[in-house]
Amino acid sequence: MTAAEERLGSCPCPTVFVHGDLWFGNTLWSGDRCTGLVDWDCAGAGSPGIDLGGARFDAALMYGLPAAEQRSSARH
Repeated sequence: MTAAEERLGSCPCPTVFVHGDLWFGNTLWSGDRCTGLVDWDCAGAGSPGIDLGGARFDAALMYGLPAAEQRSSARH
C-alpha cells in the first residue's frame, strides 16, 4: 500500500459518489436553478471535497477569487 492510500484510509471524510469533473461546463441550468449534470466519465467513489473543489476552482477562474467563496442562498 502506498503512503497516499494509507493516508486516505485514515481520512475522517466519508466516501460518497462524486461526479469527478464538476465545473460550469458540465451543468445544465433553467434560469438560476441547476437542473442536471452531464459528462459522468470521471464519476466514482471519493471525498465530497472533490466536487466542491472543482466547482469552486471553476468559479474562481471564471469570476475571480471572491466568487469561489460565495455560498448558495438556496435552501434544500
